[in-house]
Amino acid sequence: MDTYSVLGPPAFRGRLQRTLLGVLLARANRPVPADVLAEELWPGQVSSPAKLQLHIFRLRRVLPEPDRLSFEADAYRLRVLPGESDVERFESLLAEAAEHEPARRAELLRAALELWRAEPYDGLTAPMLVAERRRLFDRRLAATEELYRAEAELGHHAEVLPDVATLAATHPLRESLQALLMVCLHETGQTDAALALYREVRETMIEELGLEPGPELRALERRLSPVSPPREFTGRRAELSELDSAGPLVVLTGTAGVGKTSLARHWAHRVRARFPDGSLYVDLRGYGPDQPMPATEALATLLRALGVRGAGIPADPEERAARFRTLLDRKRLLLVLDNAAGVEQVRPLLPGTPSCQVVITSRDALAGLVVREGAHRIALDRLTGEEATELLRAAQVTTDAETTARLVERCARLPLALRIAAESIKAHPEADPEALGGDVRTVFSWSYHRLRPAAARLFRLFGVHPGLDIDLPALTALAGTDTRRAVDELRRAHLVEETADGRYQLHDLLRAYAVELASPEEAAEALPRLLGWYLYTTARAMDRVSPHESGRRPEIEPPAAAVPRFSVYPQALRWLDAERVNLLLAASPQRTEYAGLLSPLLWRYLDNGGYNDDALKLHTLALDSAEEPTAQAVVLNRIGLAHFRLWQREAAMRSFERASALHEPAARAGVLNNLGLMHAIANEFGEAARCYEEALACQRETGDHTFAAAILGNLGDAYRHLGEHERAAELLERSLATNKDTADRGTEAVNLCHFAALCEDTGRYAEALDYLDRTLTAAAASGHHLVHADARYQLGTVHLKLGEHGRARTHLREALEAAEAVGNRQLMARALNALGEAADDPAEAARHHSAALDLASAIGEHVEHARATSGMAVRVR
Repeated sequence: MDTYSVLGPPAFRGRLQRTLLGVLLARANRPVPADVLAEELWPGQVSSPAKLQLHIFRLRRVLPEPDRLSFEADAYRLRVLPGESDVERFESLLAEAAEHEPARRAELLRAALELWRAEPYDGLTAPMLVAERRRLFDRRLAATEELYRAEAELGHHAEVLPDVATLAATHPLRESLQALLMVCLHETGQTDAALALYREVRETMIEELGLEPGPELRALERRLSPVSPPREFTGRRAELSELDSAGPLVVLTGTAGVGKTSLARHWAHRVRARFPDGSLYVDLRGYGPDQPMPATEALATLLRALGVRGAGIPADPEERAARFRTLLDRKRLLLVLDNAAGVEQVRPLLPGTPSCQVVITSRDALAGLVVREGAHRIALDRLTGEEATELLRAAQVTTDAETTARLVERCARLPLALRIAAESIKAHPEADPEALGGDVRTVFSWSYHRLRPAAARLFRLFGVHPGLDIDLPALTALAGTDTRRAVDELRRAHLVEETADGRYQLHDLLRAYAVELASPEEAAEALPRLLGWYLYTTARAMDRVSPHESGRRPEIEPPAAAVPRFSVYPQALRWLDAERVNLLLAASPQRTEYAGLLSPLLWRYLDNGGYNDDALKLHTLALDSAEEPTAQAVVLNRIGLAHFRLWQREAAMRSFERASALHEPAARAGVLNNLGLMHAIANEFGEAARCYEEALACQRETGDHTFAAAILGNLGDAYRHLGEHERAAELLERSLATNKDTADRGTEAVNLCHFAALCEDTGRYAEALDYLDRTLTAAAASGHHLVHADARYQLGTVHLKLGEHGRARTHLREALEAAEAVGNRQLMARALNALGEAADDPAEAARHHSAALDLASAIGEHVEHARATSGMAVRVR
């Protein structure tokens, strides 16, 4: 890319002159302060203004139009006209490409990539230009990848496969590129190669970064082979044939241990090519020792598997089900609902489109689904004698025919019992199979009593674990000793199942048996050890996720068992993602003390991730353990925040007011701040400012200024809305200066976004763009999805005011998607309204404005006033 083509032939000489021009071009049409230019030219050196002026004079002499370079307010600006810069044309083509269907998108992307004729800022080492060169190379790589993606969307998978493979080999840690390669392999009939690639990428990431792949790659791997085929599957030919010819809704019923889950998984793996949009699987936990999974929780799990962020999952159960049906509309996808407890649990999870197939397994006949929804029911009986014998042969049991026949009957022809018995016979050939007895529990007992003591103890402890599955480090904490050999013995005996991601779980019958075996004394010793390990590891993970709050978390005694080392933020986040369900299941009405310790540790992760249902349950349990008024006020503040995120405004206000009524100084500042947010989101900015001012007064009174930067930023934004721009600027500058002491990137992102809005309101569009660039960087570093969405919206409105409608539409569409993902309907309405203003086609404009009005009416807002606050909610101790 020729970065100097804006001003004719490159007649510029010398590194300093080329650096000066490069910096001005990198910030074309925006003022670059003189001190910034001096630092870029002479890093770390003290230079006189005259020295810089000399180089400016020399640069003007070689410019074809010297007046293009002007001086104003101690800053220099290089004027570049539309269409003159390769970089500007490149960015414009990318922005335009994003607006079109694949064919036109590919054409525009090719035109953009053809502009690359040389390396930008070649040989220049100024920090700003090094960063800009890196940014442009990243944009080029992204554009190349997007070109191949557009070609793939056109069905040209085979044509782009070699180029995608070459690019992916050059960038082995770029997950989106590896995902595209997996799609191309899958679509060209090489699904096994795609899955093998995933395994290679996973190994590389673990080796190089110490991280598991991110959600996009993991979801794709699940989609291509989401239901792993059961090992040693035999028989069931008639049922498999019936499944092949069944309609879109199938119910597999039968007694416990008869093989319903194995059949569903085997069939799903066998017919995966029939479902190009992949498969989804959820265990509804209908028959375990814990309560069945509520339909609302199952819907949240399914929506996340479809890419919806936690905060974008509607709070209302009917809206949640409607969102799920909308996402599956016209998709060809298989949904496996395993271990359903009853009809009412399942009915909200049905896609409602014949293009999707649903397979439900249950011990219940689910007659209501057959009668009302026309489900095809397949009653799964015990294996035939021939099928049971075939299973034993496949498991390499070599007893004589008569003994095999008796073994089959003693195992009641149940696959689970047969597999366990087969492994026990192979491990102990001297044992008498006649001792097996005549029921499944006796088969379990016969196998259990042949375990070595360490494995037998670990099996019992599986019954103590309150979660769904468990990994090796947590098992070690639970047992208080190394468990690798013991868990391998259990796995070989088919008493424990290893999942595809290296975790361990029990069949619900086996878990019930383990619960029965575990003594109260063992549970009383092991469970506190595990819960202490969970709390300490959560605290260490949160030290990476929100390090600025590390000093305010409760002190947790280090456990005896080793905890994972979280060297980087993504590693900590992925551990929390993997263990979230277990951490929360361990919090129960019987363990409110644990809930009281987990609540202050996990609240920020739950809030940032949008796990608002989970947050509400956890903090409500924690309230039962809060005895002191200060502790009660703190927990009520968290409960109010969860209601606030769920758009339950009245409930949120009640919680905040209850907390405020306790008059606890240590909690009052945070409560008042969040009350201010409630008023701000209702456009009551005068009342919001009053709450923020009172919150700051509380902080001055207590001497605790931990959240001063957040409150100052919120107050500055309130004054911006009230039109007091000078006061707003003063407060926002103080907020940014205060935030430097805490290194809280989330608060920094929010306050930068507030400052950008102030610049936009006062017509300083170039400064607004600079602040928004910094906002996106800080939002990415902190995982603050809401402020990311708001920044995208503001980028759209600034470009709209600058007359750059193509760029505006690109940012506004991204803002709309981001707002939908975090469930912010006010921001969605604003983005739709602005898209209407940016549209070139009157019909398109009308559609956007109409959608904005409909959405604003639904949430009780006026479009012109709908302003979603991305202000910073805080917690206090």
